[in-house]
Amino acid sequence: MLNNPVIASILGTIGTILWCIQLIPQIIVNYLRHTTAGLQPLMLLLWSIGAVIMGIYNVSRNLNIPLQLQPQIFLLLCFITWGQCLYYEKKFHLYKCFSIFLLAGCISGLVETGSVFMLRSLVRRNIEWPIVSTGIISSIFICVGLFPPYYDIYIYKCVRGISFIFLLVDMGGAVFSFLSLLFEPKFDILAAISYCSVFFLELGIIMFDYYFKLLDWVKKRKLDRKAKHEISKIMDTIDINVQAS
Repeated sequence: MLNNPVIASILGTIGTILWCIQLIPQIIVNYLRHTTAGLQPLMLLLWSIGAVIMGIYNVSRNLNIPLQLQPQIFLLLCFITWGQCLYYEKKFHLYKCFSIFLLAGCISGLVETGSVFMLRSLVRRNIEWPIVSTGIISSIFICVGLFPPYYDIYIYKCVRGISFIFLLVDMGGAVFSFLSLLFEPKFDILAAISYCSVFFLELGIIMFDYYFKLLDWVKKRKLDRKAKHEISKIMDTIDINVQAS
């Protein structure tokens, strides 16, 4: 791997900035529509758990600072968006949503801080399997978090409630974060798998949307042709009747 901390930090910073703003378009769309219909609360909950575990892993591994900050900001945005789901769809009172937000934030902070100290002490004693397991679990939660939208796509045959700007920005953040790993002293395969999985799963959501739009377009074209053919047959019948009379 290329060992260049400066480039790693620059790429990681770009990835972090993109991941800092990725859910903002979704949050704005939810606010303007006053609904989160189609947006899966389970996805956001799984991402929140995954972000906590990713934060534990990235900080424990001493990855570049932007990559250590990235899960924390991502977690904050996930909590805000999840809170919107509770407020708009579940009709929770604003005070209740805010209380859940604070409680979840405090628990996440305590869990992450305690876990980082524990894992670092284990690494100093050359016990690596707990931190490796943490990286694997983090990747699983982040990836599984994208499964609920696929189920929703399967049921409704379209992408509902997800901002494509959010997906594109998130994919960009995953790409730059992955590239930053290439310039680390040691390439982190687990972090790389996590970023690549996010990129391809979100790309799949976009491709499915265009696939179903294409199917609708083809279906509409067939119906238009059939309608034109029926009209043509009717007109021919009218002409024949007129000529016969």
